[in-house]
Amino acid sequence: MKKIIYVDYISSIGENYFSLLYRGKIITDYPFQCKKKVQVRSFSRYHFDRDDLEVMSRLEPKLTPFDGKEGLAKKEFIYHMKMTFYHLIQSGKMNELLSYLYGEHVKDIEIKWGGETPPIFKI
Repeated sequence: MKKIIYVDYISSIGENYFSLLYRGKIITDYPFQCKKKVQVRSFSRYHFDRDDLEVMSRLEPKLTPFDGKEGLAKKEFIYHMKMTFYHLIQSGKMNELLSYLYGEHVKDIEIKWGGETPPIFKI
């Protein structure tokens, strides 16, 4: 039986740092690996950084890390990435990406959107 992990928000602390949250908290359930970005006198936790995006972009080219060459401003890029993550979760493709990123043992996990569709993500 698959374990279901719900996501209701996608956050970003920079153009190549993304987190999945549920009910206002970063998801810490297996298989997610929470990393820390150290900033002056504090740190922020996240799931995916530039290295992770590079790996995931081999399966999903829309997840290519920001390098400034796409012609998008950083805010536009972040919005684009959040929308891509949202649609990957909605379509069920996020499960395949996590298996590719973390290893085949992740097949027993299912990622689902657990909130309302943000108006900015509606197509």
